[in-house]
Amino acid sequence: GILAVVAIGIAAVARDGARRQAATVFVAVVTMAYGARTVARNRDWTDDLTLWRSTVAAAPASAKAHRALAEALYEADPTHRNLDEVIASADRAVALLEPLEDERNTFQAFRQAGAYYLDKATQVEQATPANPAERRRLYSRALHLLDRAVVIARLGASQLPGGSMEPEADAQRLRAAAILGLENPSLALVADEHLLDAIVFG
Repeated sequence: GILAVVAIGIAAVARDGARRQAATVFVAVVTMAYGARTVARNRDWTDDLTLWRSTVAAAPASAKAHRALAEALYEADPTHRNLDEVIASADRAVALLEPLEDERNTFQAFRQAGAYYLDKATQVEQATPANPAERRRLYSRALHLLDRAVVIARLGASQLPGGSMEPEADAQRLRAAAILGLENPSLALVADEHLLDAIVFG
């Protein structure tokens, strides 16, 4: 429709042969340029990974794009040997969201990043030789992220009539795993009690 309007406008302005020829060349160049852009952009839609890599490149300040890229990376490799790259993307999303008030924030970014850190801690535990200091750092980072996820989820549920407690229960379950990883079973038990409360009363 836009091209039709442009063509009509050019035809009205370009009344003599020379102007009409110049207008035709101009329209052909613009059409080819947009056609080339379409062909190049089609490659970005190959799969979720190419799509979100392209989105991050185009919008590096988008937390949603970084979070989605982390998820696409995680799903792309069933062995999760790429967890460092996954975590880098998730951390970038969290860094962009960190300054926002809890009322305006997104539970999923913090929950997801915390879960990736738990996976990485498990990898470190299973490595030979294991690295206890790195494992503790990873569990501590996971717990920090999941603490924020719980706060955001709880606040989100309280703001909606009949709001679901399921997100908080999910984050509490992961928190318990992080606390156990830090070898603090009594605190993990408290997290499990919060999890049960969220399930029973949610």
